[in-house]
Amino acid sequence: NAGPGGLATLAGLSTPQFDSLGKAYKAIGPHRPLIRRWKAIEQSLVTARKFASTQCFVDPTTGRHYCIVVNNDLRRSRDIVLDIQASNAMDMITGKPIELKKSNGSQSMRGTISLPAGGGTIVELVK
Repeated sequence: NAGPGGLATLAGLSTPQFDSLGKAYKAIGPHRPLIRRWKAIEQSLVTARKFASTQCFVDPTTGRHYCIVVNNDLRRSRDIVLDIQASNAMDMITGKPIELKKSNGSQSMRGTISLPAGGGTIVELVK
């Protein structure tokens, strides 16, 4: 619900959407200075097989690359298969490395991340 009742009920209680926004802002809060420096790039360094959207960025001060990955399924958690053009990748929200394996017949690496329904993460890439 994107209307007036999208974030609060008529009784003034928070909706699930409001609660989800709070969790998302809490997770990315520590990365706020980095996110503010980002510049979107057209090159897709990370692509999702299905169920997810990706958008890649560069930090112009360091040259490091990052990608936002979002689970488009609002009803179910999903294991998202990613093709990654990097030698290493880190899930910045969980702080855990993403295990990468060589993708058959491709220059990219393949990794899998688990995301809750409608959830997302920031992936840091090391080229």
